[in-house]
Formats: sequence, C-alpha cells, structure tokens
Amino acid sequence: MKLKWLGSLLILALAVSGCASGNGNTNSSSEATPSQTEQASASAASASPEAQADPYGAFAEPVTLSIAKETIPNNNLPEGGTLENNEFTKYIEKKLNVKVTHAWESEPGDPYTQKVGLTIASNAYPDAMMVNLEQLTQLVKADAIADLTDAYNANASPLVKEIYESFQDQLLGMVTFDGKIMALPSSNIGYQHDLMWVRKDWLDKLGLPAPKTMDDIVSIAKAFIEQDPDGNSKADTFGLLGDSRLAGPTIRNTVHSFNNIFGMFGAFPGTWIKDASGNVANGSIAPETKTALAKLSELYKAGIIDKQFAVRKPDDTNALVASSKAGIVFGPWWIPYWPLNDSVKNEPKAEWIAYNAPLDADGKLNVVADAPTTRFLVVRKDYKHPDAVVKVLNVQSAAIRSADPIYSETQNIYKDLGVNWANWPFALQLDYNDAVIRGYDQVKAALDANSMEGLSPEILGRVKMIQKELANPKKDLAAWAETNAWTTGVIPMKDGTTNIVSPAFYGTTPTMKTKGSVLGKLESQAFLKIVIGEASIDSFDDFVKQWKSLGGDQITKEVAEASKQ
Repeated sequence: MKLKWLGSLLILALAVSGCASGNGNTNSSSEATPSQTEQASASAASASPEAQADPYGAFAEPVTLSIAKETIPNNNLPEGGTLENNEFTKYIEKKLNVKVTHAWESEPGDPYTQKVGLTIASNAYPDAMMVNLEQLTQLVKADAIADLTDAYNANASPLVKEIYESFQDQLLGMVTFDGKIMALPSSNIGYQHDLMWVRKDWLDKLGLPAPKTMDDIVSIAKAFIEQDPDGNSKADTFGLLGDSRLAGPTIRNTVHSFNNIFGMFGAFPGTWIKDASGNVANGSIAPETKTALAKLSELYKAGIIDKQFAVRKPDDTNALVASSKAGIVFGPWWIPYWPLNDSVKNEPKAEWIAYNAPLDADGKLNVVADAPTTRFLVVRKDYKHPDAVVKVLNVQSAAIRSADPIYSETQNIYKDLGVNWANWPFALQLDYNDAVIRGYDQVKAALDANSMEGLSPEILGRVKMIQKELANPKKDLAAWAETNAWTTGVIPMKDGTTNIVSPAFYGTTPTMKTKGSVLGKLESQAFLKIVIGEASIDSFDDFVKQWKSLGGDQITKEVAEASKQ
C-alpha cells in the first residue's frame, strides 16, 4: 500500500515522468516561460505554406488526424465528454482547424503495446500513434513512418524546441536515424538520482560534520549505531539501510539503494556505458563493480549496513525511518513526501537534510541519467499533414506547461474538475530536463522578492505551501514535505558536484528478450551473496564468465551494433 501511495504522491506532486493530473490549469512539474515568436524554417516541404509562420496557426482547410489512443481508467470527464470528443479536442479543432479522430482505442499498458504490435503486423496504420523504442526501430527499418525533420524544423513551437534542447542531443538523438527525425519523443525529466538524506538533529547532537566522502558516511553510520542518537538508552538504531536489489536501473528513483556507493567507484551495474576504449560495455561486469561489492561486503561484515536488509520488505525498512530507528536514507529529492514525512509525523523534532555523498576522489557524485524517454509519437509515412501532428503537440504542450498564448485561452477549460491531461490527443507530455532546478529557481526568486507576480498556478501553489510551513513549522505535513523537497532536496543538485553519466544504450536487443531474465537473476544472486558474505569477492570473476557465456557476449555484440544507428 505504501508503494501505491508513493506513486500517487509522485503523480500529484511531481509529475516527474509525464503523468500529471490535469485540470483547468493542466500544469505539471515545470513552469515553462517560452518566447512567443519563432523563426520558422522556410524549407519545410512537408509543411503547409500557410502554417509555417505561426506554430499555433490554423490551417486554411480542415485537416483530419486519425490517431491510436490509450483509454484513461476512471476518466472523470463531465457528462457528455468522451476521450475523442471533449473540450480539449474541441479547442484543438477551433484553434488549428484539425479534427482529431480515433482509429482505435485500447486499455493502457500491455494491451496497448500489443495492439500496436498487431497494427504494425497488419500494416494498417492510423495517421499517428505512440510506440515504444523497440517498435520505433521496427517501423524505421520497415520504412513505414514519416520523416518529420522538415515538419519539426518549420512548425515546432519555441517551447517544444527549448524542451528538447534542454536534453542536448539525448532526446532527438534517440529518434534520429541517418540524420532524419523519425518521431517526436515524450520526456522524462532528469535529476531523479539519489541524495544522502541525514537526520541533521542527530548530526548536531553527536557533533558530527556534514558527509562528503565514504569515510564520512561510515563514521556517521557508526555513530548513529553506537552513540544512542535517539536518546532512549537502547542500542536500537541503525546505520545504513538497504535494498536486496542493491543497485542498477530497476532500483533508481526509489529509496535505500546503494547506487551512490557504486557510483563513487565509477561502477554502474545494469547500465550500458562506454569503457575506456570507447566500446559499449555493461557496467555489471566492470572491474569497478567488483571493487564496489568488496566495499559493501566490508561494511556489511562490520555491521555498518543493516544485517537484515536482504530479507526486509520495503515497508519494514521504511518503518525503521518512520520510528526514528534510522537517520540515513538514500533517495531522490522528493522523498520528504514519503517516507521522510512519516518520520516527522512520529517525531516532530526530526530534521532531515540532503547531501551529495559519497563524493569520489575528484569531489563528484557520480550518478546515472535515466532514459530521457520511453515513448515516441510516430506518423504514418504517407500522411499528408505531418505538420498538423507537430502543431497539435505544440498546442497541448503549451496548455499543459501553462505557456501563453495557449494557456490564457485554455486555463478555464475544466477548471477545478481534475480532468486528466491525457484527454489531450497525444499521451505525450514534455518538460525540461532540468525542470526540478527551474522549479526551485522560480520558487526561490518568488520567496526572495516576496512577490507572487507572474507566477504560474503550480509555482504559486508551491510558494504558498512553503510560506505556510515557514509561518508554522511542521504544523502541516504536506507543507513540510513540499518545503523540504523543493528547497532542501534540490539545493545539493545545484552545488556543482553532480556528475551525470549518460548511458550509451537504452533499448532492447533480441537476445535480451530470451536471456535477459536469466542474466538478471544470475547477477542479483551473485552480488547479494558477495555482500552478505555467502560468497567471496573472487566469485565475481566466475559470475563474469557465466554472464558472458550465458548470453552476455551476444547481447554486447547486439548493443554495439544497435548503438551505431
């Protein structure tokens, strides 16, 4: 139940992966303030001439756009509204002269993915649809989708272009094949890596310095275990908590991973990175990972790491935090929403502060960037108006991001009714890679100036919550969480010590499908046994040999080939 609650909190409070609850304001996690003019390219052969000057301009003649659409469970549209015919789609038609229809609808998740697969197999494409990375690659190879380069260059709004550019070449690079933009990607905002959250009141009580190095962390954890920081005269407090999955992509954006400790050694399990020779390699078999495992095994043997971490359920681990039995939590900037709020609820004296730790020898926190997207909007190859697809994306993105001129025209649509943003045509939401940093800067500027002028509804609401917390500390846990997430949690990410490592490959290869689960299980068992002392550190070499022979070498070849695209 806690995990479900966390998911709901993230959707409501962060919208970090493009799943914000929409309403009349249709806001999400970043507050875009784009310029309102655009120098459109005049060379767009696929763009309608009358539309080139204005990314929000209407077509002279009606355009029909038939799309595939995921349904919205428990959609709360007012009576009379449907997924295909609602006030959002009506606005699109009024604004752009584009009539959006549904070729088919499907339940979200696996049913939709399977329906797309059937669509590809039958060659019966709608004008536009959302696909995953594997399907995108398949469609490009089949020459079944449109080259969107000209349509994008000529018609994409300043907002859309600025958002894509905030990812440098990551987002558009994922959809560029042979120099051609073959899809419009959604975006997952960055800066979701772990920080080291520590009970500052315990640090102060025990006279401990702020953590930076691994040695600092060990000293703090040891003190928390041995020096009775909670003052109950019992040896019942813990040092480092953990998760049996240890590290890797499957445990990023959660709590209690050891990703930062691995990163200190330059180790990135489960991640495809370029080695010193420039070749794509899997971080799980790197020598640095062996070094990191040896360190964790040492800490476990010394009792610095919770001796029961490998068998505890997540709720049980979080209960240690809530009951003031643990004063160190590795997790992203948003964990004041949960589970740290439970700590303060049960112990109002608890003060949590976030640090970039442990830093490596160069003074950097090494973290891995998540995939910038997993979803892509593609257009049927022979569709006559790819520019219409771009312009619909312009409009819905501006509405969701509260950007004028669109926001001033749409802000009262479904106001205060909680209508999901996904009722806009495309299940694609865009936000800046550094949306968290931008949000912090805007909040700080408003608080410093003591002015609400010009704030978007989302920032306005956030500032008011923070002011509420400042006026009456810890009287409202929601205000406490909002304040500590958007101030304390973001501050370390602005100090210049974060080194974000971008993976060299995000996709799936044929052998991954057949051998991936076997290799994943092999890795999980081998690593955990090393850490808890059931296997020696030298068993890592045997693991590497097995990993390579059981499919790892073949997967590496496939990844190297796919990375050349």
